[in-house]
Amino acid sequence: MSKVSNRLMLISIALLFFAPLMLAVLMRSDWWSWKPEHMVNHGILVIPPVPVDFKDLIVRTGNGAGTASIQGRWTVLYVPDASCDDSCLHDLAALRQIRKASGRHREQVVLALLDTSGTSSELMRKSRNIYAQWLWIGDPQDMLGSELEAAARQDQGPAAELAGHGFLLDPAGNIILHYPRGYDPNDINQDLQRLLKWSPQEKSSS
Repeated sequence: MSKVSNRLMLISIALLFFAPLMLAVLMRSDWWSWKPEHMVNHGILVIPPVPVDFKDLIVRTGNGAGTASIQGRWTVLYVPDASCDDSCLHDLAALRQIRKASGRHREQVVLALLDTSGTSSELMRKSRNIYAQWLWIGDPQDMLGSELEAAARQDQGPAAELAGHGFLLDPAGNIILHYPRGYDPNDINQDLQRLLKWSPQEKSSS
C-alpha cells in the first residue's frame, strides 16, 4: 500500500472519530440556530421554573358552589382584567377549546382564572357564559401573584402587568411557560398537546 493511501486512510479514520465531536461543539455554539422541531415552544420558557405552593391557594369551581384541586394536573392559568373587555372575552373563548382539544388527556388538564380582589360577580358571570367549568384560583396570601410576577419578570422586566397574560403550570405546580398579553391562545394549545404527548403518564401508558 502506498504512502498516499496510508495517509488517506489515517485522515478518514480521524474524520470518523472527530467529526461527531466537532458537530456537537458547533451545535452548542452561538453560530448554530437550528433546533429540533419537538424542542420549539411557542410560550416563553420560565428558567428556572417558578414553583407554586398549593397549600396557599383556594381553588373554587366556576359557579362558586364548591372547591377543587389543580394538584397533579396541567393547569392553563389566565389572568383576566377587572372589566374583561372584548380582548379578554376573546381569550376566554379561545382558551375553552384547549381542554376539548386534549381528547383522552382531558382529565389531566384544567383551565383556571386568577381570582383577585378586583374580581367581580359580573366577570364571573361573563366567564361562565363562555365556559362553565373554569376554576377560580384564590390567593389569600398573595403568594401566587408574586410567583406569576416572578415568572413574567424573567422576560418582561420589573413592571410586568399580569392582566391578559397566560401561564402553563405542570402537574407538580411549577410555572414553566409564560404567554405575554396579546399572545395567540392556540400557542398554549400547541405547547400543551406536545407536553401531554411526551409526559411520563403518556409514555408509561404507551
